[in-house]
Amino acid sequence: VIRTSFPGLFDWSLVIALPLAFLVAALVGLAIERGIIRFLYGRPLETLLATWGVSLILQQAVRTIFGPTNQEVGNPSWMSGSFDIGQLAITWNRLWILVFALAVFAVLLYVMKRTPWGLQMRAVTANRRMAASMGIKT
Repeated sequence: VIRTSFPGLFDWSLVIALPLAFLVAALVGLAIERGIIRFLYGRPLETLLATWGVSLILQQAVRTIFGPTNQEVGNPSWMSGSFDIGQLAITWNRLWILVFALAVFAVLLYVMKRTPWGLQMRAVTANRRMAASMGIKT
């Protein structure tokens, strides 16, 4: 979307799109939880079927908006090229993807293990009723 709408910002497209993608995913997830899943607490089969149905709707929406064929994804200039270590050629785009994935994992691990919010999340996951009795909003 950024590439077609703002071609001058192509080198910055990932820097703009990644945080925006996390924000949009969080908002869509919040809307699904507030609009559908909230009413199905305590009914696991209905929750499973509802989330499966929502996934089908979201997949079809993406196909309708972007088309069923694969879309070309170009590399910004700072992700293009490769470097050699002996006979092994490592591309910059794969290295940046690995760095990004490790950074997201580290942040998620820190949040889940070292913050009160992560402790509350783990408590609710382990025992919802006990967490509620301790004052954690479930």
